[in-house]
Amino acid sequence: MLGGILRLSIGTAVARALAAIGQLLLAVWLTPTDFGYWAAATSIISVLTGLANFGEVNGYLSGQGGTFSQARRAILRVNAVLAGSGAIIAALYWLDGNVIVAALAAISALSIPLIGDAELMYSTGVKYKAYARVVGAQIVAAIAKIAVGVLIAALFASPLAFAVSTVVFYLLMDALILRRMPSLTAAEVESARHVSARTRITWGVNSLFVTLPIQVGFIVAQFGASAEVLGLYFLAYQVSLGLSGLVSVPLARVALSSLARETPERRVPLSMELCRLFVFAVSGLAALVSLVTPFIGTVLGDEWTAAAPAVVILLASLAVRMMSPILDGLQQANNRWWQGTAFNAVDTVGTAAAALVSFTGDLLFLVSAVALWKVLFGLVRAAWLLRSARRGPLLATLLPALVMSLLIGGSSFFPPPASTGILAGAVAISAIGTLIMARARGRRS
Repeated sequence: MLGGILRLSIGTAVARALAAIGQLLLAVWLTPTDFGYWAAATSIISVLTGLANFGEVNGYLSGQGGTFSQARRAILRVNAVLAGSGAIIAALYWLDGNVIVAALAAISALSIPLIGDAELMYSTGVKYKAYARVVGAQIVAAIAKIAVGVLIAALFASPLAFAVSTVVFYLLMDALILRRMPSLTAAEVESARHVSARTRITWGVNSLFVTLPIQVGFIVAQFGASAEVLGLYFLAYQVSLGLSGLVSVPLARVALSSLARETPERRVPLSMELCRLFVFAVSGLAALVSLVTPFIGTVLGDEWTAAAPAVVILLASLAVRMMSPILDGLQQANNRWWQGTAFNAVDTVGTAAAALVSFTGDLLFLVSAVALWKVLFGLVRAAWLLRSARRGPLLATLLPALVMSLLIGGSSFFPPPASTGILAGAVAISAIGTLIMARARGRRS
C-alpha cells in the first residue's frame, strides 16, 4: 500500500508543485482583488462541485458501484444536472451586478461534467494500479495549466486565467488517462446494479461534506471581508491545500481501497500507524515552507506581504488536518458513510462560525480562528474514531499532531531569528519522527 501511495504522491507532488508555481506566477500579474473574485465564484460553485459524481467514485472504488462504464454513465447524468444548476447561480451573480464573478462561476459550473469524469479516470487508474499513466497525465496537465494561465494573465491581467487554465487541466488529464481505460477495465463484467436510492444519497451527501469544510470559509468570508482580504486569505489557504494535496488525494484513495481489504480488527491500528507517519511527514514540509514565507512580499510585491503570517498559521493546522483522509477511509471502509458525513457537517458549521471573524476585516484574526477550529475539531474527531485503541497508542497518535501544530503556529508570533529556530526544530523533529514511523511500518509490512 505504501508503495502505491509513494508513487502517486511523487506524481501528485510534482503536479502540486507546478500548481503552486502557477499560483505564484499569476500573482505577479493579478492582484489580491482578482484572487478574491475567483475565491467568491468557486466557493459557491463548490457546493455543486462537491456533489459532482454524487459519490459514485467512492462507490466504484469500494466495489459497490458496478463497472466503470456503469459508473461513468451515472456520473454524466448527475453532473449535467449540476452544471445546469451552476449556470443559474452564475446568472444570479450577473443580475446582482457582479459580472466578473458571474463569468468565473459560469465557466466553473459548465466544467463540472469534465471534472467529474477526470476524477473517475484518476480513481480507476488507482484501482488498477496504473500509477505511471495517472502520474504522467497529472504532470502534463499541470504544465499546460501553467502555460495557459500565465498567458492569459500576462496578456489581459484577468482572473479568467484561473477558470480557463483549470478547464485545460481537467480536459488533458481526462483525455490522457482515458486512453488506457479499455485495457484496464476489460475484465469488468457489465451487470445489473442494485444500488438503492438511500445508498446513492449517502454517497452524494458524503462527497459534498468532504468539500464543504474547505470551501465554506470562503463562502462566508466573501460577505464579510473585502475582495482584497478574501484574495489574501485565498492565497494563504491555497498554499496549505497545495502542501496537503501532495499526499492527501492519493492517500485518501489508497487508504479506502486498502482499509476495505483489512479485517475490522486491523483497521484502527493500521489507521493510527498511517496517521502518525503522515502527520510527521507533512509537518516537516509545512515547517520548511514556513521558513520561506517571509519572502512572499519580496517576490510577489508589497501588496502580498500580509499573506506571509497567514500562510504560516494555516500551515500549522496541517499536522492535524493530515489525519482526515485516513479517518475518512476508515469510516467508509466500515460502511459508516453517514458518520463521516456527520463529522464533516460539524466541521462545516464550525468553519463557517470561525469565518464570521471576517466581518472584523482582520486577516490574521480570520486565519487564526479557522486554524484553531481545524486543530481542535481534528483532534476530537480522531480521538472519537480511534477510541477503541489502547490509551498509549492513541496518545502517541494525537500528541505529535498537537505538538507540531503548536510549534509551527507559534513561530508566527516570534520575530526572526527566534521564529527561524522554532521552525528548524520542527523540521528536525518531523524528520526523526518520519524515519522512525517509516521503519516501524516497514518491519510490520
